[in-house]
Amino acid sequence: MKMYFKKAAACLCAAVMTAALALPMPTAQTVSAAAADPDLVLHYDSPTGTKLGDNAGDNGDSFYKALPAGNGRIGAMVYGNCPTERFDLNESTFWSGSPGSNNRRVSSDTMERAWQQMLAGDYPGADGTIGNNMIGGGMAKFQSVGTLNIDTGHRDVGNYERHLDMNTGTVGSSYSCGGKQYTRETFVSHPDQVMVTRIACSDAGGVSLTASYDCSLTGQFSVETDGSDTLVMNGHGDGSNFDPGAIHFSTRTKVIPEGG
Repeated sequence: MKMYFKKAAACLCAAVMTAALALPMPTAQTVSAAAADPDLVLHYDSPTGTKLGDNAGDNGDSFYKALPAGNGRIGAMVYGNCPTERFDLNESTFWSGSPGSNNRRVSSDTMERAWQQMLAGDYPGADGTIGNNMIGGGMAKFQSVGTLNIDTGHRDVGNYERHLDMNTGTVGSSYSCGGKQYTRETFVSHPDQVMVTRIACSDAGGVSLTASYDCSLTGQFSVETDGSDTLVMNGHGDGSNFDPGAIHFSTRTKVIPEGG
């Protein structure tokens, strides 16, 4: 499912509930004020790329080059790619299995036995005492709530840069294409609990885009529209051998154009 928009400027806001404003291009004074400490701004002169694999030891994987945005609950890895920007989304409570408690009531005798076993050097025995009596059953894994893709069609770009500004908690990029200057800015609000992305152009009517969702949870999600300006992805995580239940999620992206 995709949504197509053609307006002067557009903002994408994703994760749980979304809202934003599309504003004019930031001025040099605005950027300078945001970068209060230049040592807290990371700069890159190329996009992240599209090399995505399952090898955690491959530092060349694009995931490890993407820049993080988050508020402690909602998070995103921002790739800064052209023509299609990619946001890998997550939320702190979205795990495999189902809600519940793995805590166990543990007697003082059990704790004392494990402690004495460790003091005596009986580490396998202590491990068994702890594993069998103190640790709850079932292991869960953290899971992504999907990927938001924003295709602007900007393939031949110049003067490219992207950055992570730790003064303001924003991830941004800028480039030129077709004689126009474009900027993207992303942050995750803690008070409002939303991710906000602003896409702006130096010329009115210069932003056109296609928004779409994808997810690694094959067969466990669906995408639909809510009205003419909101894209919704609903789904559920994996179950487990211990708990076949699953946590459900809903991710929403609302587009708010201005100036077109």
